[in-house]
This record gives sequence, C-alpha cells and structure tokens, in this order.
Amino acid sequence: MMRPRRIVACLLLLGMLAGACTTPGAASLPPASASSPPASAAAPTAIPSTAPPATPIPTASPAAQASASGATTWVLYDPGLDAPVAIKAALAQAKVDGKKVLLDFGADWCPDCHVLDSYFEDPRAKMILEDSYHVVRIDVGYFDKNLESAAKYGNVIAVGIPPVVILDAKGTKLVDTAAGELADSRRYTADDIVSFLSQWAS
Repeated sequence: MMRPRRIVACLLLLGMLAGACTTPGAASLPPASASSPPASAAAPTAIPSTAPPATPIPTASPAAQASASGATTWVLYDPGLDAPVAIKAALAQAKVDGKKVLLDFGADWCPDCHVLDSYFEDPRAKMILEDSYHVVRIDVGYFDKNLESAAKYGNVIAVGIPPVVILDAKGTKLVDTAAGELADSRRYTADDIVSFLSQWAS
C-alpha cells in the first residue's frame, strides 16, 4: 500500500506537470525551467508594488499531522480552520502590536502553494513575516471552501491560487495578488517574495 507521504508527493508532481494552480478555464503560464529561461520567455507578472484604492496568520509554519499509518504529512491549509474567526483574531492582534495581516488563500493539492510556502520559509522572509505580519492560511479546497472570505476581499481566487491579501490593523486591504501574480509562483524567486513582503512590512 502506498504511504500517504508518497501519495502527496505524487499528487504534487502531477499538479506540477499540469501547470499552475488556476481555476478551471483560467489561463496559465508554462512552468519555469530549472535553468535560466530563454530571452523570448515571458517574464512573470510583477507583484503589485502600489496599493489599490482603499476598500472598506495564525500559522507561521506548516502543522505536522500524523496519519493513520504513523507517517507524518505536512498540512499547510488547515481544512478545519474557521476563516472569519481566524481573520478576526489576527486583526485583533494587529491592533495591539501594529503588525499587518497577511491572508494566504490556497490548498494542499496546489504545487504553487507549496512553492510559495518554501519562499516564506526562506530565513529572510521568515524573519519579515514573524516581525511584521500575522499570517492566516485559508483552505479553499477545490475552489469550493471559504468562498465568502475570498469574495470579501475581491474574489481573490478567481484567477488562481495562491493569492495573498495584506490588511492593516483596521482590516483595510492594502494590496492583493488577485490578478493571479502568485498563481504561478514557480516563476518567481525567494528574492522576489522577500522584496514584496519587505515593501508592505510594518
């Protein structure tokens, strides 16, 4: 019988071969190669650097969960998380310490969600996240979970996952990647993510 970890690895590999974690019918870019892309390759969409017009996390690392067989699997997006409650709690903390709230919408089946998480685990990014953000990871399942939370901030999963939304302590949205900038996270580097997080840090 195939171990759960191997099953997860196989599913992620299949997802990577299939392309970006986009919604059904959404356009996706080809995955970046391990070597430098040819000069003719399309450059990744820039991560937003200016705030959109103002409109009216608690996990810093994946939670290890034991499977029935005793194997350990990594869960990025807790399927049992009550998103509105978690967001409210993060905002309450932000009002006390002045940090921002970063909402990360995704799903464990999505390869690019794991890629983005690997960038978040970069020591530089991890320090920025710990010092300046409360991160809330929100499971969207197969685009059938926590849709109200996604819609509240501009239907941020319409193009694909993972998108992020950054809020100030009052809950005002400062920036999002609803245009699908991170739905193909493999086209970015840890440096890009560190730069993005730094720009919006407290």
